[in-house]
Amino acid sequence: MSKDADSTSSASPAPPKRQSPALRILMAVCGVIVMVAGIFQCVSGVKSLMGSGADKQYRQLLADSDKAIDKANADIVEVNPIFQAFLNDVDKLGLAAVRAQEKQTAQKASGLLGDAIESFHLAATKLEEAVQRKKDDKLTPFLEAKIKSYNLFAQSTDLNREIIRLVLDESIPNIEALMPKIMEVTKRRDEARTTAEKISADANESVKKLK
Repeated sequence: MSKDADSTSSASPAPPKRQSPALRILMAVCGVIVMVAGIFQCVSGVKSLMGSGADKQYRQLLADSDKAIDKANADIVEVNPIFQAFLNDVDKLGLAAVRAQEKQTAQKASGLLGDAIESFHLAATKLEEAVQRKKDDKLTPFLEAKIKSYNLFAQSTDLNREIIRLVLDESIPNIEALMPKIMEVTKRRDEARTTAEKISADANESVKKLK
């Protein structure tokens, strides 16, 4: 065998062809999961507004809500690189390879997102319980706004899980069919998150005026 032939036979296989720049950009956008601020870090941020009538359980509910948000953020910190790498591999390796090789990665990411969703809902539930204890309190509108924002953050996080489901859905035959579906889910995710952020920011501003 000639030297050239031997060199050709031992050459490494060509790397997978990367997808379109549009897909690369889309996957980068899809992979963005943001952390969420607590309810003004409620206990430290609004305790001066509670007054002497704020019972111990009321304060504990607010603290528990912030604790749940901290847990949601911890899960988001953990899932962020996993989720982004999973989406990047759709571009680098191709859809078929990701579906064949990365089901376990997808399951881990989906599980962490699910944990974050549960924590967002728990944070909202704790605030709902606090509102029930002091319905006429001056902080009630602030807490009710935070409840809405946390449930919207849960919704936006769930739409990240939907992106994973779409990538793995073998009834979607190729990248061309997948991209518009992911774009639509990403749009709804970002709308929910933007609304949640605005509600939360407006609530933070409104509570400052009570001081």
